Amino acid sequence: MSKETSRKRPIVLGVFSDTHANSLLGLCPAEGVKRKQGGKYLPSPAQLWLWDCWLDWWRWLEQLRAQHRAKAYLIANGDLVDGTTHHGNVEQVSTSEHDMMYLATHVLSPAREWIRRHKGKVWVTRGTASHVGDGAEDELGRWFGAEPRNNSLYSAGYSGW
Repeated sequence: MSKETSRKRPIVLGVFSDTHANSLLGLCPAEGVKRKQGGKYLPSPAQLWLWDCWLDWWRWLEQLRAQHRAKAYLIANGDLVDGTTHHGNVEQVSTSEHDMMYLATHVLSPAREWIRRHKGKVWVTRGTASHVGDGAEDELGRWFGAEPRNNSLYSAGYSGW
């Protein structure tokens, strides 16, 4: 494929936000998640439905990309994880940072697999500090393979506003 043709290749841009992994109301894989403290959290019926919708969306996005032979780009638009700083909220699967990141990476694995399979680009924006805490989305940006964003006061590391 020539550079001229490559530049004209369409782009499929997947954009999602507010997955709130670790929230009792957020995305959770159907198989649940083992907790570091012991035991296992199993998703509610609503979370199972939401998980099915999430996987359906990735299948649809892939069909669209294949149909148009498009480049794959992704924006993960904040509030990807629900931390313990959420206004004193106690509706989390776990208070362990290890569990939170484990759950977030499992929830986001369809996105990561899609972008890696197509050698696409990914950007991660930071969500609300009261939901996410400090640094979780930067870690997830690194995990995704996002480009480092060290070019302004508002964007440092692997996520930005």
